[in-house]
Amino acid sequence: MFYKEDVLSCLLLRVLRVSTNGMVEGPQRWILSAKKPSGLPERYSAAQWLKDVYPTIDHTEEFYDCTIRPGDIIYVPDNMYHLTVNIADTVFMSSFEYFSK
Repeated sequence: MFYKEDVLSCLLLRVLRVSTNGMVEGPQRWILSAKKPSGLPERYSAAQWLKDVYPTIDHTEEFYDCTIRPGDIIYVPDNMYHLTVNIADTVFMSSFEYFSK
């Protein structure tokens, strides 16, 4: 699936099945965590959480924080929490693996 999103469009931390995401246009910031991060109240948008809460979290919790750019691909393992924020207008491709256990 291809997606086009505007700058600062974002997804709050959530868990999906295995996915692969490739950037076609624009940069996108990703934060991943193997467990649900603390300080994640529902009232925050992803951009607010990233600005207000993420800097205050005890970073003994393991986070992976990166920015992908056109030509980059990111693999998100099963059951990883992830948050994305578009740094500019973006076009990207995502594939999700759905399987039953």
